[in-house]
Amino acid sequence: MIEFGTIINGYRIERELGHGSMAVVYLANQINLQRLVAFKVLSATLAQNPEFVERFLNEARSAAALSHQNLVLAYDAGVAGDTYYFVMEYVEGENLDFRIRRDGALPHGVALSMATAIAAALDYGWRKKKLTHGDIKPENIMVDKAGTPKVADFGLAKVTGHETEGRRASGILLTPAYAAPEVIRGRRVANDCRADIYSFGATLYHMLVGYPPFPGTDADVVMKQHLTDPIIPPLDRNPAVPLITSDFVCWLLEKEPERRPQSWEEVTRHLKKVRSGKRVLRAGGRPFRHDRPGGATSGTASGTARRPRASFVSRLLTLLLVLVALTAGLLFLQLKWRQMHALPPPETPAPQPETTPAPEPSTQPRAAQTEADTEWAALQPKLKAAESARERMELLEAFRRNHERNLPPEFRETMAQSLRETDKEQPEPAKPPEPEAPEETQPTPEVGPPVSQPPPNPFPPEPEGRAREKTVEKGPAQGPRKHAPK
Repeated sequence: MIEFGTIINGYRIERELGHGSMAVVYLANQINLQRLVAFKVLSATLAQNPEFVERFLNEARSAAALSHQNLVLAYDAGVAGDTYYFVMEYVEGENLDFRIRRDGALPHGVALSMATAIAAALDYGWRKKKLTHGDIKPENIMVDKAGTPKVADFGLAKVTGHETEGRRASGILLTPAYAAPEVIRGRRVANDCRADIYSFGATLYHMLVGYPPFPGTDADVVMKQHLTDPIIPPLDRNPAVPLITSDFVCWLLEKEPERRPQSWEEVTRHLKKVRSGKRVLRAGGRPFRHDRPGGATSGTASGTARRPRASFVSRLLTLLLVLVALTAGLLFLQLKWRQMHALPPPETPAPQPETTPAPEPSTQPRAAQTEADTEWAALQPKLKAAESARERMELLEAFRRNHERNLPPEFRETMAQSLRETDKEQPEPAKPPEPEAPEETQPTPEVGPPVSQPPPNPFPPEPEGRAREKTVEKGPAQGPRKHAPK
C-alpha cells in the first residue's frame, strides 16, 4: 500500500478509492494540471510477470487513444521502480455494483438506457482499435452524479492470462459470475468480441434482476454452471421484465459463441428495437428463440428462453379462469339478491303490483300529515275569532273527524283548554231551582190573612223563562228544550 501524500511521477496520492485482486485504485492529484485523477497501481504479483506488464502497457496506450462520453478516459500509464500504474479520469459518483446492492434491480427503462450507452462505448472501442474489455461487470461501470454510465478499465483486463488454460489464471484475472464459457475453458479466440458480449449479457441480467445469472461465492461451482446449466430467463426471476427484453438477454447468454450476436453493432441495433418494444429477429427473419430444430431445450440458453412463452400462456389461462369465476360469482349474488327482495323475473310482469305499491306507505302518511298541518295552521285564526268555547269546540271536533290519524301535537292541548273554558260557561244552566226562592222568602200562610192572600204561582215568571231559554241555547246539548206555559 502506498502512503498518502507520496508523489509518483507528478501524481500525489490523496486517498484510496478501492481495491481488487488485480490492482488498488487511489485518488491522486496531477500536480502540473491541478486535476483529480484515478491512479490504479497493479498488484505486486502481476507486476512480476514481464509478459503481463508488456501487454498491460500496450493496452493502456491503446485505451488512452480512445475518447467517448461513456468511457472512463485513460490519461497516462507508466512505471516507477517496481510500481506499474495506470492513470484514468476520476468519475465523481459510484460504481454500478454498489448502486444495485443498495437499491436493488434497476427499473426496466433505466437498465436498457444504461445498457445502450455501455454497448455504444464498447462498440466504439472495437471499431476504433479492435479493443476488447475482457472483464465487463457492474463493478467496472462507473455512474456519475448525472446518472451517466462510464466503462472503466477498457483494454486493461485483456491480458495474456485470459488466453491461457487453467482455472488458476481465470480465477485471478476473471470474474466467474460474468465469464463466458469459452473463456472459462481457455479457448478464447484472439480479436473476438463475442466473449465480451456474453459478459455484457450477464451484466444486463444483473441490472434487471438484482443479481447475476449464476450467483454464488464458490468460483468453481459458478464457472461450471456457466458451462452446463441452462439460463433461467430474467422474466422468471423478475416479472417486471418484459418478454422481449428477457428473450434478448437470453440470446446474449448463448453458451456457444456462434449463437450470440456476432458484433457490437448487432447488439446496439437490436437494443434499439427492444427499447421500442419490437421483437428481435435473427438472420433469416426468425425469432431467435425458435431457431433450434425441434425446439430442443437441453443445456442451452435458447432452450430456456422458451419458458417465458409457457409462463405467459399459463398466466393468460389463470386470468381467464379468474374472470370466469368472477362472472359466476356475480350471477350467483344477483340471483340471491332477487330471491331476498322477491324481485319478479323480467319476463313475468304479474308480480309487479307487489313491488310498485311499496313506495305508497311512505308517501301517503307524509302527504296526509302535511295536509293536516296546513289545515291546522289555517284553523288558528278561526279559533281565536270564535266568540264562545262551544264554537271553538265545534271547530276542533270537525278538524278531528277529518284528521283523526294525523293530529298535530298542539291539538290535544288546545282541545283540553277549550273543554276547560266550556266547563266555566256551564254553571249558568244550574239556575232552575230559583223558582223555589219565593217560597223561602214568602211569609208563612199562618201569619197573613188566609182569604186575602192569593195562591202562589208554581211557574216562574215570563222574563225568567226567556232567560232560561237563552241559557239553554248557550250550553251543550241537554235534551229537548222545555217552554214555560203561557
